[in-house]
Amino acid sequence: SRCEAGGPSSERCPHCDQPSDLQALLPPVDDLIASLAHRRCACAACGGFEGSLDQLKLHLLGCPSALGFASLHVYRLAVEGEERRLQPGPRHADTVSATRLAML
Repeated sequence: SRCEAGGPSSERCPHCDQPSDLQALLPPVDDLIASLAHRRCACAACGGFEGSLDQLKLHLLGCPSALGFASLHVYRLAVEGEERRLQPGPRHADTVSATRLAML
């Protein structure tokens, strides 16, 4: 097994169930990549595809439902990020206080 011995951030490896140190991650072994690529899945966006995970990535590139879902998700993240940016917070308050002190 290529899993590292447990450390301060120890978790169980989902592949081999051995302790692994999440601070010392290694690339996945080839058999894990192959087993994931052959795993069966379906497109939840359109419901019209069932196949391997490897085939799903090709389906998603041309699936209008999945592309619409991804677009809405990215839009929502952008709006939420803009709202957070515009809300005065500790960083904004510190900047305002520093500016006021500089003007005195």
